[in-house]
Amino acid sequence: MSRVIGDLRFKNNDKLSPEEQKMTCAPDITSIDLKGVDFIIVACDGIWDVLSNQQVVDFIENNLKEQPDVKLSVILKRMFERIISKEGIGVGSDNMSAIIIDLRV
Repeated sequence: MSRVIGDLRFKNNDKLSPEEQKMTCAPDITSIDLKGVDFIIVACDGIWDVLSNQQVVDFIENNLKEQPDVKLSVILKRMFERIISKEGIGVGSDNMSAIIIDLRV
């Protein structure tokens, strides 16, 4: 994310619009209907390198079924404990951050 703010050398082609440059800070925006959606997870590539979208959803849903009142931060902690490399190398050794947005309210 920080690269799109800086690295002007990748955004200085006068023949291209800001969105067509090698790097752009123009976001991709998609609108979707959230009826029936309980949560949204936003995570960095360190998470997605280890688990698929469906695996993350299944992990969260299974935790919520087992403990409906569990804090979402506890579920994230469990997920991190499961996927972070114990050796500190290879899959699961990239930086990881995630947030679950609760839509059940």
